[in-house]
Amino acid sequence: MLAVVGSQELTEQQEWEAVSIIIGVVEARPPDKMVSGEAPGVDTLAKLVADRLGIPFQGFPPRVRSWAAPGGFRWRNRLIVHECTRLLCIRSAQSQTYGSGWTADEAERQGRPVRRVRL
Repeated sequence: MLAVVGSQELTEQQEWEAVSIIIGVVEARPPDKMVSGEAPGVDTLAKLVADRLGIPFQGFPPRVRSWAAPGGFRWRNRLIVHECTRLLCIRSAQSQTYGSGWTADEAERQGRPVRRVRL
């Protein structure tokens, strides 16, 4: 199970690069399923790639728009890590937040293989 997380704000060029990276990872080792957080940006691109390639996809949107609250972003990110066997994190160099980076850190703490790409 492949988790794909990353930056929400991407330039058009970064979007093309992210799609290419996701496709490359999927083609190198096709997952049974893909998961992500359903945020704009990389998460949405992951869903698009999964749909186009016929890979089952499950999104995990937060229940509340808070980092620490039950059902918030940290809860959602831990759920993504729990569900995956490997994680791809694609972050923009211009990103002002670290949610996807935190998720990659958590995946590594849980012993999941992580590939980090900076655009």
